[in-house]
Amino acid sequence: MKKAILLTSALLFVACNQAPAPETFQKQADSGTPAAGTSWNGSSFNDDFTHWGFNDSLWERINNNNGSPFGCTFNPNNAYPDAWAQASGKLNMQINTSGTRCAEMKTRQRLAAPRSTIGGSFNLDNVPGTLASIFTFKRWDTGGGAWQEIDIEYIPSWPGAGNQPRLHVAVIYQASPTSDKYIYEGFINVGTGIVSSNNFTTSLFNWDTNSVQWKYGNNVIFTMYRGTPSAESFSYQEGSYRVHVYRNNTYGGSLNVNSAHFPGDPTYIYMNYWRGDNSSGISQFMGTYPGNNPTATARYTNLFYTRW
Repeated sequence: MKKAILLTSALLFVACNQAPAPETFQKQADSGTPAAGTSWNGSSFNDDFTHWGFNDSLWERINNNNGSPFGCTFNPNNAYPDAWAQASGKLNMQINTSGTRCAEMKTRQRLAAPRSTIGGSFNLDNVPGTLASIFTFKRWDTGGGAWQEIDIEYIPSWPGAGNQPRLHVAVIYQASPTSDKYIYEGFINVGTGIVSSNNFTTSLFNWDTNSVQWKYGNNVIFTMYRGTPSAESFSYQEGSYRVHVYRNNTYGGSLNVNSAHFPGDPTYIYMNYWRGDNSSGISQFMGTYPGNNPTATARYTNLFYTRW
């Protein structure tokens, strides 16, 4: 999620022939959401947030301060149902208390794996310096082994597009806390519906063993393949290690992900809503959160995980 190169038609041809085209599954039927008091066993589910706003047997609300570049603390009370959640089926995640509190939830088990579809329907207020997401994540401090992450991130005011909304797709890999980090990403223009409180377009990714395909509504907006990457777009120093960034912002475009960096481990599913701390790096990524510290909300109507 952290940091332009257009692939030539020849490179696109190579990329598309190094792995079969990803399948376009998009199942959302509720086929395994845990009942109250029952643990998730890794099967398909579609949580529509009518279990008092979220299913406590499936989700854990996070109580944690990640530090910079996060400008807020994840507080369990900031992930809550609509006043009439049983009827509306809407989960609210909020930034409030002068911008110091935000919200994050994750599955209680690290059971999401390749050959699956992960996504949901959500939107967020049009407030610069904020971000709402659905993603997979694990690393050395959340299940062991390398950092592996696949992202759907809504950014309402991306500076790289003149402060216009963008959907950020990304794969992130880092072998250890001191190893170099690798980010494969695109900032994709999917229109302004993501910042409309009445619009709940489904966004998802199909995670296969050799590809990750992102969809917004019924459209494929980006694909990453396991293969040999083209030249990196840029790199920068982050503490003791270097961050290598591969970027393509083309709608319907693609990137190759180094085979050693391609996500394959069982992982948690997360969703969160947060603001940056307005440091220079994060402000370039998601804009500057306003000085009047506005309260802002991201609204989720469902989140699904489908095993193929």
